Amino acid sequence: DALKGDLKLYKDYLINRVRKLNIRVMLQTEVTSRLVEEMSPDALIVAAGSRPIVPPIKGAELCRHASVVYDEPESAGDSVVIVGGGLVGCEVGLHLSKIGKKVTVLEMADGYAADANEMHMLALRHMIKTLGMTVITGARCTEMSKSGVKYVKEGEERELKADSVFYAVGMKSRLDTYLQLAQSAPTVIHIGDCKKVGKVDGAVHDAYYA
Repeated sequence: DALKGDLKLYKDYLINRVRKLNIRVMLQTEVTSRLVEEMSPDALIVAAGSRPIVPPIKGAELCRHASVVYDEPESAGDSVVIVGGGLVGCEVGLHLSKIGKKVTVLEMADGYAADANEMHMLALRHMIKTLGMTVITGARCTEMSKSGVKYVKEGEERELKADSVFYAVGMKSRLDTYLQLAQSAPTVIHIGDCKKVGKVDGAVHDAYYA
């Protein structure tokens, strides 16, 4: 992928480093206070990440977070609406556009992908234009369903039909996981999205200094 190729190489590099350093990795293991007590570590670093925010919009509970399409792209159908035009919404939209889906992104603000850095934003906008993806700014979504949305733009209520509707309106730190474990070891530190929702560079910075 033109947008994520370098990031995948970095992820693969980290996985290979973990394997070479013979670091024990326990998958499908829920970390509880009891498990930490049994392992008795000197320090515990909580990198539990974040969870998607479900928008306070009628019908939002019937829809899914945009990130699920990476694992289930065909479940999206042929036409897709994504509520939320930040970096996540735009990148998921591009992914779907590349595999032939008709994608419309709704963004309440006047601009989109505002959380991207300048160079990445330029690349995003170029690809959005090239692939023919539609981004509607200044659009306040008022209702969501599995088959479309209603939104208000310039004071006028409009409706948009689609095979599927997703949302990408931000993430919330899994601070509750950290708080549940905060007293379970002599030193407990939370890092990355678990501490503050951000991007890869911030998580790596947190991890290094932890």
